[in-house]
Amino acid sequence: MKSQLKIVIPVFVCFLSLFLFNMFRTVPESHRWKDYLLVYVRSQEFSEDSVISVLRKNGAENIVSKSTLTVPKVSEFAPIQAQPHDSYLFARENFFTDEKKSMMVFYVPKEFSSAAQKSVRELSAFKDTFAGTDGKPSFPWFCPAVTLAFSLLCLFFTDKQTHFIPVAFIHVFFAFSRPLGSVAASCCLSLTGFIFILKICDRKKFLETLKSSMMIFVFIALPFVLLIAVSPLNSAFYLLCVASSFSVIFLFRTIAEIKLTKNMFDLVFIRNAKMIPIFEKKSMKLMLCLFFSVFLILAYSLFSSSFAYKKNDSMPALPAPVKFSENGILPTFKDFTDWYWNTVVFPYKHLDDDFEVPEEGETVYMTDYSDEGGKIVATKSPVYTFNDDFKASVEDYILNQDSESIEKIILSQGRGAKFAFSKSSGVVKERFGKSVLIVFMLLPLIFAGYYIHLGKKYGFSV
Repeated sequence: MKSQLKIVIPVFVCFLSLFLFNMFRTVPESHRWKDYLLVYVRSQEFSEDSVISVLRKNGAENIVSKSTLTVPKVSEFAPIQAQPHDSYLFARENFFTDEKKSMMVFYVPKEFSSAAQKSVRELSAFKDTFAGTDGKPSFPWFCPAVTLAFSLLCLFFTDKQTHFIPVAFIHVFFAFSRPLGSVAASCCLSLTGFIFILKICDRKKFLETLKSSMMIFVFIALPFVLLIAVSPLNSAFYLLCVASSFSVIFLFRTIAEIKLTKNMFDLVFIRNAKMIPIFEKKSMKLMLCLFFSVFLILAYSLFSSSFAYKKNDSMPALPAPVKFSENGILPTFKDFTDWYWNTVVFPYKHLDDDFEVPEEGETVYMTDYSDEGGKIVATKSPVYTFNDDFKASVEDYILNQDSESIEKIILSQGRGAKFAFSKSSGVVKERFGKSVLIVFMLLPLIFAGYYIHLGKKYGFSV
């Protein structure tokens, strides 16, 4: 009965893992805006308020649209100020239409993506209504394909192909179920760790060596820790992947033990697991393959972020963060900061002064008068200085607002972000994904360098 449980439990864990990977598989969506989804609507039947009602009915909240615009800053001493024709207040309205001025554009927080998609389907069912979102499913085949290629290369670095193939299958299945760069690279590192494990898995003192091996711990455990920063859910699935891979190893150990009980002789290896060098000369080539695999995933991630904004002619030209913008139609956060400056300093300037772009270090003074020895003396006191402290106070002012606003959205894209109308399809992004990939890429170099150092120190060939 005990032997049967040793077989049933690992098999159950493996099938449960594959079932969960398949059940919760995902296709990442590309987005133009960080943390926001754009919904665009052209309709003769629906007004802006009607579209917002549909979005809210389906569960979307904190929607930012043209109708939600308010004056972001009002001077206490001059609440009403004339605005020039090119004022930021007028320019920001361009964020709520397409380039041809035929669409209504709404900004929906990404957590309400499903509500936005449901609303688009509902709106599109009406006559003379066209609706869509900028979020498009985009399956990045390249990353899981690298994991598959690396697993095939790993077959040349292990003597236990029959053990490794099911382990590799679980990792590749996991990589294809969640096709992200951090997951693919984590699978590559984990497969490397399991190659080292398979060297000692059928020897005595296997568990003791497994617990004490720093190299195995790093390649298996570090991806789990770093994936938490990228996605706690992916980290949990990675842990399940590792658990099912260990189940495969213990399943083979159980089968081997059952076979030994049927033999007249108990055949064991002379050297136990602690006497087997995990990292050896052959492992240097494995480190090179691992480095190259993670490098490819990182390069793909960098390439897609910088250059993969592919033009999609079926999509209207919508507002989007861009690398370069020269037309100035869509304002930046700097434009808002300049407008904010002119708004708050207006009471302290001459009425005939025009709106001006403030210069760094520019200071506005207020003149006070005092009686000193029977004479009226004018004293100038600084009120505002256009410097980094002032810019930081503007950011804090926006971030501390209770309601969502276009200013918050602009700032969330980065202080120096530029914007323009674009037909790009956007890219798939991961939080801290590139940083994690850089750490993964450095690991094989560190171990290879350490092995070379030991070779020079103790005089063996590398």
